[in-house]
Amino acid sequence: MSTSEDQEGVPSDFPRTREGSLSGLQPKLSARLIDGQVVAGMTEDELFARFEACQDLVVQLAEYAKRKQALNPAPSLKDFLRRLRQAVVSKGWDLDVLELDWVMQRVAVELGGSPADAPGVAVLIAPAVAISPDYTPVLSVVDLALSRLPKPTEPT
Repeated sequence: MSTSEDQEGVPSDFPRTREGSLSGLQPKLSARLIDGQVVAGMTEDELFARFEACQDLVVQLAEYAKRKQALNPAPSLKDFLRRLRQAVVSKGWDLDVLELDWVMQRVAVELGGSPADAPGVAVLIAPAVAISPDYTPVLSVVDLALSRLPKPTEPT
């Protein structure tokens, strides 16, 4: 076991929290009652299950991406990963934004790139790179959901 992994074998860079929200004005703490104890966040078993699912997704996406790149090697790695991320988001899988960032960074490395090649919210990119003309923002799950809603009619 390496020092970058915890007791369950989950890498230290794997997201430990899932994003969520609770409605209302007052501050809230999202927690659950499990076996008589209040638990905020994921249990170790839940964390390991999420990690295994994401790791499996990395393997499947990397294999798929290698097949696709062999058929059409023209797009740049960043463009290819951007389109791959959009396809994953459109599937509606139960992935947190941070988990998707982690998956895409691993796929980028599997394809011979670096984690910075993967488009995403949590990738630390220098501001000069983020506002470059080549930067294309990727739709978030919220943006995707909002784009599917019918457009309100304008009052005349």
